[in-house]
Amino acid sequence: MGISQLYQEDFATSFTSISTVKWPSACRGGTPSSFNTSVGPCSGTSDYSYSLNGFSKYITTQSIAIPAGSHDLTFDYSFNYTLSFPTIQIRTGGTCGTTLASTTTLTNSGATCVAQTINLDAYAGQTIFIRFISNTSTATFYIDNILVDGASGGGSGDFKWADNFNDNNLTLNYAGNDGDEACAGCGDWTLGAGATLNLV
Repeated sequence: MGISQLYQEDFATSFTSISTVKWPSACRGGTPSSFNTSVGPCSGTSDYSYSLNGFSKYITTQSIAIPAGSHDLTFDYSFNYTLSFPTIQIRTGGTCGTTLASTTTLTNSGATCVAQTINLDAYAGQTIFIRFISNTSTATFYIDNILVDGASGGGSGDFKWADNFNDNNLTLNYAGNDGDEACAGCGDWTLGAGATLNLV
């Protein structure tokens, strides 16, 4: 799991509009979809993703303040085409990021959803905006599991246990990302003297 989590987006578990807080309407371009999607390699049962299709269509995160220390942007994506690859921009300054700081060009992932990491150490002490851009209408750019935190922990990385509390209990029984990490011996949360943990 990540530490010092600064931003997280998994696009929900059922059909819904994407957040206007995490993805301000004024920071979108080319009239991208306002809804998540259940189709594409990055979606699964009760696991929705987001899709962009079209030239220069994009969505941009809300402002994210990057403190001192090491931080990464991690996410899953799929793009099945050999040209016009999607790009990820790190932007600074003003609403939605008026200044382009860096651009990362993704590659053809084929018909699979793959993990991507972009290091953000260069932006320590700055406020950034992250823009996800589609550069063609020939293929769809799918994204999911976006995380900005202080340790590599987003996308489809391995981890032994987790608890998102969506199962209405406090048992650490998450099976892991790869289906081979069931933590049967982990047991329940262990709390210090006087501490309590409640579902709300």
